[in-house]
Amino acid sequence: IELRVDDFREPVEESALREQYELEKDNFAYGTRSRVSHILFEQGGDKPVAERLAAAQAALAGGAAFAEVAAEFSDDVGSKNTGGDLGYTVGDAFPQEMEQAIAALEVNVVSEPLETDAGTHLLLVTAREDGEAPSFEDMRMELQESMQVAEARAQLLRATENLKDLVFMAENLDGPAEELGLTVSSSEAVTRNQASGLFANPSLLNAAFSEEVLEQGHNSEVVELSGDSWVVLRVRQHNPASVQPLEDVRDEVVATI
Repeated sequence: IELRVDDFREPVEESALREQYELEKDNFAYGTRSRVSHILFEQGGDKPVAERLAAAQAALAGGAAFAEVAAEFSDDVGSKNTGGDLGYTVGDAFPQEMEQAIAALEVNVVSEPLETDAGTHLLLVTAREDGEAPSFEDMRMELQESMQVAEARAQLLRATENLKDLVFMAENLDGPAEELGLTVSSSEAVTRNQASGLFANPSLLNAAFSEEVLEQGHNSEVVELSGDSWVVLRVRQHNPASVQPLEDVRDEVVATI
């Protein structure tokens, strides 16, 4: 008997979808995002930070473009050749003191010098975009999928616990399957080195060839294949290892020779 999460999927009511959408809108941060550039002055180098900072500020005051000044003065090798551009932040990309300064800055206004563990920064917000939550229709499929899977997993776990109780003392799998409205399936022959199909799973293969199942004829434990799949089995027929008739393996023998 195999229990899979997809077997427990049910349609989600429209009202439940809309309720979840409102929760998602309230809980998710659709905040304003700012595009930030900086010029970083690190300690060390040929000239003191204060001297290099003053030179950069003088260049900016004289009308030089921020990108040009960053290329000349910034110690941030990762951004100096792109005008000091650091990309976008919604308030969580940089250290708190930087984020507070960014939030207070107007677009295209250079900040006062700001100290962080990295060094001294001059910041520039080059763009600011207001966040906007996606529409209900844009989120419908995502919400439906997540709600279906969440409920199906809850149903799966309940069914799995019931199945564990029922197969523990059952003589076969028919009774537990009937009580839970499940189906008993039969596999083709399975070998100890099965490499394909359901029984290629090592946990399931070990259960099938365990002494309790193979020799004593008991049902196996309910085996977890993944968080979304569980299987219980019993051996219907056991064919002990034996030499196969020549006619059955003639082609393999010829190929080997």
